[in-house]
Amino acid sequence: MKVFLSYSHKKKKLAGEVKEVFKSFKLDCFLAHEDIAPTKEWEKTILKELRNCDVFVALLTIGFDESDWTHQEVGIALGLNKVMVPIMVNKHVPVGFLKRYQALRFDPNQRFPWESFFGSLIEKKKCEGLLKDLLIDKLGTIGNYDDAARLIDVISQDKELTKVDIAKVVGAALANDQIYGGRNPRRSMRAFVASRRKNIAPKLYSAFKEEFANA
Repeated sequence: MKVFLSYSHKKKKLAGEVKEVFKSFKLDCFLAHEDIAPTKEWEKTILKELRNCDVFVALLTIGFDESDWTHQEVGIALGLNKVMVPIMVNKHVPVGFLKRYQALRFDPNQRFPWESFFGSLIEKKKCEGLLKDLLIDKLGTIGNYDDAARLIDVISQDKELTKVDIAKVVGAALANDQIYGGRNPRRSMRAFVASRRKNIAPKLYSAFKEEFANA
């Protein structure tokens, strides 16, 4: 899943931090100022990345509206009918054509709201195949209880999960101690399984019930 991150060069550090969050979910995130080698032609590389991306993220900060590059990137992405996700950093609201899209809110003094980002894509039914695979894959390696519970809740929003997908989610829960070992992720998994009981094989359900019998 490819993400094009459009940002003001004044906020390069913040953009890099957001990219690291995306990378932790195995998203291929492109930052023009960071990822273009000095010897390459900028316009050609940027156009290629815009054509190839699945999601266009506009990091709305001080300086975003002052950049010719960001305005052109937004226009091209709109023309290519890309999935658009504006992210308001503090109170920097979308302008122009970006105003038609619901923006996510991000306080740089807090963690990046990745659950809202992925939840918005699920809600819009965008990048469905790519999205569910990367989220389920992340579930197997999620590193703390709180993030595990958040991720399960995000995955639960997807009403189009197949029996295979559901089995992978339950399997990840049984294999990751950050899920079966924490109260909140256990609670989230029990709700997930309860709503999909008929789509879970009896043997797998028995294994889940034995491990998750007590909250």
